[in-house]
Amino acid sequence: MSVKELTPLFNSKFDLSESVNQVKAFLKNHGITSGRTGHFKKGQESWNKGMKGLQIGGEETRFKKGSTPPNRKPIGSERICKKDGYIYIKVAERNPHTGHPTRYRLKQRYLWEQHHGPIPKGMTVAFRDNDKTNCDIENLMLISRAQLAMINRFGLANSPAEMKDTTILFADLTMKLKAA
Repeated sequence: MSVKELTPLFNSKFDLSESVNQVKAFLKNHGITSGRTGHFKKGQESWNKGMKGLQIGGEETRFKKGSTPPNRKPIGSERICKKDGYIYIKVAERNPHTGHPTRYRLKQRYLWEQHHGPIPKGMTVAFRDNDKTNCDIENLMLISRAQLAMINRFGLANSPAEMKDTTILFADLTMKLKAA
């Protein structure tokens, strides 16, 4: 019997006009329970014992075998990262972190590797015209991370495309002067 059903009986028996919440508080304060614990008693069997893999309802809303999600993108599709503005391209390479058969890679790195081979350790691909969306192979250049750090240190990262080679030479010269 619920507390809602018990309240009118309680009020008529004791000639009171208590609310449902007051009766509920009375029962709790005096430790009066229904005896139901929600636990199985020792030896009691569950209703679904022996029904391995019982699936009731919902079959029509489940994914069917062989169906592809509507938001799946094909190999070669591109997306622009909202955080940093770089273009990512979907490639058929196993993802080393998840083991998934495809992954997204930075487009400038992928194109550089297609034209010039693997990028050596300590090197990175930069843009001559500072436009992250211009992944034309003539716009890409390979520089060391040390050179990039020196260029950023002196605030020369946004120098015009015509000055990029000079900027890199300046970074090299500065590093050699510091080493000497």
